[in-house]
Amino acid sequence: MRIYVPEFGFSAGSETVVLKVSSRWVDRGHDVVIAAPPYRLRRYRQRGLDSRVRTVELGWKRSGWQRWVGAIADRFPVTSKWRIFLLNTALRLQVKTEKATHVFVPWIVNQPVIEFGLPTGVMVMDLAWRHYPKGWFGISDEVLDGALENWLEKATVAFPVSESTAREIKDAFPKLCSKLATVPHGSEWRGALKRATVTSGLFFLTPAGLTPNKDHEGLLKAAVKLWESGLDFKLVWTGGGTERILASMEDDSE
Repeated sequence: MRIYVPEFGFSAGSETVVLKVSSRWVDRGHDVVIAAPPYRLRRYRQRGLDSRVRTVELGWKRSGWQRWVGAIADRFPVTSKWRIFLLNTALRLQVKTEKATHVFVPWIVNQPVIEFGLPTGVMVMDLAWRHYPKGWFGISDEVLDGALENWLEKATVAFPVSESTAREIKDAFPKLCSKLATVPHGSEWRGALKRATVTSGLFFLTPAGLTPNKDHEGLLKAAVKLWESGLDFKLVWTGGGTERILASMEDDSE
C-alpha cells in the first residue's frame, strides 16, 4: 500500500498518532506520504518523524501553473464552494501524482469533505464540542455534527480512538455504526522524569490540559468522594493550565 495522509487541521493527539502510525506502517512494508502546510511538516521533523516517511506540501504546488491556481483558490473564503472544489481538485491530483492507494485523514473536525476516489479511513479523536460550553468553538453543535456526519458517510472506515468516542458516534449516527473500527490510542513514555512524585500508596495521574472537555472539575468531585470514603491516595495533574486549579483553590480558602 501507499498511504496518503493529508493534514487539514490537527491537535496534539492527532499529531502524536500520525508520528506513531506512519512509522508502524513503514515497518510493515508500506509507503507513507504526509501532506501538510510547510510549518506543520517542520513540526513533524522536529518531533522525530521517521526519515522513511515522504513529506509533501499540501495542495497546489508553489511552482508552475499550479502556483497560479493556488493563488486563485486563496482569494475565495474558506467555506466557499469554489475554494472547496479547487481543494478537492488539488488533492485528487496530488493523490494521483503520489500514486497513493489509500488515504488516512487524521483530523476531520469542521473540515470540508474531500472526494479522494480511493479507500479512505478517517480518525475521530472525540466529539469535543458536545462537552464544551455552548458556542465555545464559535460554531453551532448542529454544524459540527453535520460536518462529522458527512465525513462518516463518505469514508470507507472511521477509527474512533476510544470506546467512549465510538459510543457517542453510535448514539448520534446509528445508521453509520457498521463503518466504525475502534483503535484505542495513548501515549508512550519517553525520557526522564523532571520531578519525582513521592507517595506511599496509590496515586492517579491525569496528563491533560485544562480544557472543559477534560472535565477536571468532575474528576476533583470524584476524588473528594473517594477521600471522604477513607481511600488514601494522591491526585496528580499535568498539562497546560492545571496550575490554575490549585491557585483558584488557594484564593477560595482566603
